[in-house]
Amino acid sequence: MRRILQTTYLLFILTILIGFPGVSRAGKFDNSLWLGNNGNGLGTLPPVLNLDRAGNELRRINTTDATGIAIDPATNRIYLGTRFGKVTIRDLNNPTVPVAARVPPMISNVSFGSDMAFDGQFLWRTDIGSRAVQKIDPTTGAVVFSFDPGAVNPNIYLLGIAWDGTHLWGSEYNGFKGGERILQFTTQGVPTGIEFPAPLKDDLLGGLAFDTTDDTLWIGARDKIYHVDTKGALLGSFNNPDPSRFIDGLEFQGIEHSFVPTVDAVTQAQAESGLYLAYQAVLARNHSIPSFILPSISDEHDTLQDYAEKCNKATGITVQKFSCGDGRDVPGQGDIPASFPNATHCDQPNVLNRHCDPGSKFQVLPGRTADAVAVAHCRKVGKKINEDLYNDIAVIQYNKKNGALCFYQALTNLPGKDIPPPSALASHQNGRTE
Repeated sequence: MRRILQTTYLLFILTILIGFPGVSRAGKFDNSLWLGNNGNGLGTLPPVLNLDRAGNELRRINTTDATGIAIDPATNRIYLGTRFGKVTIRDLNNPTVPVAARVPPMISNVSFGSDMAFDGQFLWRTDIGSRAVQKIDPTTGAVVFSFDPGAVNPNIYLLGIAWDGTHLWGSEYNGFKGGERILQFTTQGVPTGIEFPAPLKDDLLGGLAFDTTDDTLWIGARDKIYHVDTKGALLGSFNNPDPSRFIDGLEFQGIEHSFVPTVDAVTQAQAESGLYLAYQAVLARNHSIPSFILPSISDEHDTLQDYAEKCNKATGITVQKFSCGDGRDVPGQGDIPASFPNATHCDQPNVLNRHCDPGSKFQVLPGRTADAVAVAHCRKVGKKINEDLYNDIAVIQYNKKNGALCFYQALTNLPGKDIPPPSALASHQNGRTE
């Protein structure tokens, strides 16, 4: 497609223009599984294992509790949770060393923290003691929402949990009596009605992981790790490499947003043609027409509205109105000034020019599906942290299934509140095509 960039080019643009700091992918460990160890904080623990999809060991983390595991591929982070509630944050490139910790509050003294999942913004954790499923802000450790799966059916406890891009999947805990189910829930804790009996024979049902390579599920247990489709058909299995472990923490390490390509894979002409300029609300309100548009290779341009409509159709996701302040602070960027007490310092510069951008914000925009996502990055580029002004606001729409990508960017003295979607801006503004 002439106006939609393909996957290889997407990787370059995401790295250069989103420039999420400190992200370098784990590479050879992509598309692998992480196994917890049912840690109870006592005695000798089996190691946390990273295995390939055939069950071969890739690496391990020794002497670490992990009843729950979750992965954020966008920031290359892995979260390990204990039954007592503590969550350590680690870099996937060096997961043996914690870089931070959070202690989300447990429900009660009967709580038993178990499996975890990450939905692109929040952690989800099951608690087989209190029966709660908690939604946790990983930046603060605060529990922002929880639901009781037994509110609909008093016999339902969830042990395992996984995120498929739209819904949560849970593995049922009934005291290991057999006949347990795998059930799907909305993020409000409502069963969707999709469920199936776990295809285990004389085994104990444990954690869950969603495989983003083929939209299937992995099930942890005592004896084996099982691979099933979302209707319950058994696709395969391999033996638990350590019979002393019960796998209640299970996670899949995918590559959806975690990779960093080599820059020299694209030409300068390609890089220039990828800078689709769509000026945001401030320019529309002030009737300010761009005085420059970088030339495309074909020297063809769409109106912004036409371009946005094509992008919405090609990517399968529509950019909605958003505000920069709703995003999360990009970590490791430091403070201005950096001299006051308890200041944070620049320790995660971006991968393009090794600079930090204090006060910049990143967010996944509403409407994300299993295949499509839209993200916004608001960059201060010298603007004060306490002002709602930005010098660079970029939006990307992307469909991982067909490789379709669209990019919008606005520059210089931009208000960060109530930014309208590109399709709502003045029709005389131009989008750019490749």
